[in-house]
Amino acid sequence: MPRSEFELWKLKIPLKSCLLIKYILLFKHLRGDMEENNQEIKKENKNDLKKYLLLIIEKRNYIFTILSAILVLNILIFKIKPLIFKNTFDGSFLANQNYDEWKKSFFKDSDKLNQLKSVIKKNPSLKPNYDGLILQNLLIKENFGKEENALAETILERTKTELPFYYEFSKTALLISNGQLNEALIKSKN
Repeated sequence: MPRSEFELWKLKIPLKSCLLIKYILLFKHLRGDMEENNQEIKKENKNDLKKYLLLIIEKRNYIFTILSAILVLNILIFKIKPLIFKNTFDGSFLANQNYDEWKKSFFKDSDKLNQLKSVIKKNPSLKPNYDGLILQNLLIKENFGKEENALAETILERTKTELPFYYEFSKTALLISNGQLNEALIKSKN
């Protein structure tokens, strides 16, 4: 089979057919080059893979050591982290427990009240939850001490703007519990 143009002209093949044969030959030639390139690329890829595998085999001690170190560090971090970053205790459980104990003593045990106040002092976010309960139970109690009276006054001052009618009623109840009946009568009329 003729491969060059000169040989095609010798056979006296028409020009269109000549061009067609020329393109077919060119395509076959390019296709052959492409197949050779693909085979070379596959060989290079295999060679690269072999190189990487050989590198891994040679350095397996280092790689194993690094992976082991990473694993040990992760385990240490997860074991030590809770010790360093302790969960903060909000105190609501302790405050509720102290309030229940004070309630069981029928609101007469001042030690339980002091414990509750110390928990509230350490956790100011609990103050709105327990101030009203403390004041209410102190008002129920018939005789106040000076410390309890001062606590009631501070709680009432905090609620003065929020609950003005409750404030007035509580002030009157405090006057009655302190034995100032005339002043309580005057305030109750206003």
